[in-house]
Amino acid sequence: LPKVDAGADQKVLSGTVVQLQAQLSADVTSILWKPNINLSCIDCSNPTAKPIQSTIYIVKATTDFGCSDSDQVRIVVFCDQSQVFLPNSFTPNGDGVNDYFYPQGSGVSKITLFQVYNRWGQKVFENTQASINTASQGWDGRYNGQDLSPDTFVYILEALCDNGEKVLIKGDINLIR
Repeated sequence: LPKVDAGADQKVLSGTVVQLQAQLSADVTSILWKPNINLSCIDCSNPTAKPIQSTIYIVKATTDFGCSDSDQVRIVVFCDQSQVFLPNSFTPNGDGVNDYFYPQGSGVSKITLFQVYNRWGQKVFENTQASINTASQGWDGRYNGQDLSPDTFVYILEALCDNGEKVLIKGDINLIR
């Protein structure tokens, strides 16, 4: 019988590309990975995978004589705050650089809530159901059509990761003019 080892189980952040590495005996002539979801190839020994949720990949190795062996590897996908980047300051002065305060990152399917408050607790910006990495959906440093003065503001962000987990991030942002 042929021998196949799918490798050690892995735990990765949502949005991470994972290198799968099947170790095969010399008599193996064909292999097949399942499920074929988010794999770079299903018939090579070292495909890359970008699983959206935790997945068990099974690799089946076969010889010319029809003998086969299989093994599996579990990729556990998790989500945390490190997948979303928010700067600590921005300069909404219309120069086209750093004019918007918006969430950036990977492994996040959408921003379900993004709010900014001034030091007195007044909400100066809100966006729901926004896309990540989209500057035009962020805050431009204005409230009711008026430029706000330089100050420190507080934000709350709720994001939905690709694997369905929610992430809550709170922090502050410096508006610099």
